Amino acid sequence: MYYEIVMPGKTKASFLSVGIEEYVSRLKHYSKIELIAVKIKKISGDAAALREQEADSLLGHLRSETYLVALDSGGKQVSSESFSHKIQQWENQGKRSVTFVIGGPVGLSRRIIERADMVLSLSKMTFTHDMVRLFLLEQLYRAYTIKTGHQYHKAPIPFQRNKGQVEQPTYFKHLGIYAYRKGFLLSFVALPEGEWERFEKLEQLRALEFGYKIKVTVVQYDSTEVDMPEDIARVEEALRQAQSQE
Repeated sequence: MYYEIVMPGKTKASFLSVGIEEYVSRLKHYSKIELIAVKIKKISGDAAALREQEADSLLGHLRSETYLVALDSGGKQVSSESFSHKIQQWENQGKRSVTFVIGGPVGLSRRIIERADMVLSLSKMTFTHDMVRLFLLEQLYRAYTIKTGHQYHKAPIPFQRNKGQVEQPTYFKHLGIYAYRKGFLLSFVALPEGEWERFEKLEQLRALEFGYKIKVTVVQYDSTEVDMPEDIARVEEALRQAQSQE
């Protein structure tokens, strides 16, 4: 599958550019992807005039034979799993290319939305058009990890941007053992799913998004991860060794 993301102008925020480059690199393991930044001439006028002027430029970069997906706040919202199934459906239907088109600060023209084969919304919330580029790439990558059953790879924090740097930052391993107070749990289950949680599929992010604090403690112990079915054998072996030493 070949993907294009057509968008007005280049990404301005450097921190978003780093994330975009990261997910483009990850996606190359699954498909070919190209980001097309369309140069838009600045004009004076209201939002409607700017939207139509952007549409003229964007439409000139949309190929007639591609499956077109327009990103718009009024579009259909889907889960990451459903998005993954949609990609599988496109492949089963023999589609060779899919083009995502993202508007600028004033959104997409009706001319583009009406031409699209699918209109997709990433959230009810409002994001900058630069952020949408990153979120779309992340969801494409996540969709392929779901489709292929591969483990979701995450960049470490802090992220070492200069890969040639000799000095290495200190990283901590997350053991994933949680202790909750009863009162918090009663409040937590009544909260709606948060935006961060919906993207990352981590319920802890719901707590952070709604203003709760999570205390983290550094310990000297380690654990054996269970992420895939084949990891169970390693855990069973670790348990046998621990029992033999008692």
